Amino acid sequence: MPLKIAKYCAVPGCGRTQSLHNLPSDSNNRNAWLNFFNEVSAHVSKALSICSLHFTADSFVNKTQVDTGFAERLKLKSNAVPSILDTVPILDFWGPYAKLRGWGASYE
Repeated sequence: MPLKIAKYCAVPGCGRTQSLHNLPSDSNNRNAWLNFFNEVSAHVSKALSICSLHFTADSFVNKTQVDTGFAERLKLKSNAVPSILDTVPILDFWGPYAKLRGWGASYE
């Protein structure tokens, strides 16, 4: 059986392994993501992933459905760009989704 490599959030200091989103294939959006990373890290992999905590709530097409239990996984809008570096203050904003995923556990 082949060894599975664990993916994690590439934002320095985060490292979460759940609710990850891959670098988009659209060149304009990909460049916007890479600009976000160039501000926080000198080394950026082209195969990076970012967790949902680094996006604003309006970056998702189904946040309400996830919050109410009608969907299990957040889906990014095609033009979504990460913009949040410090995830600690935003955990309360994410409300039920953060609690469901256990995101606040390490900060309590």
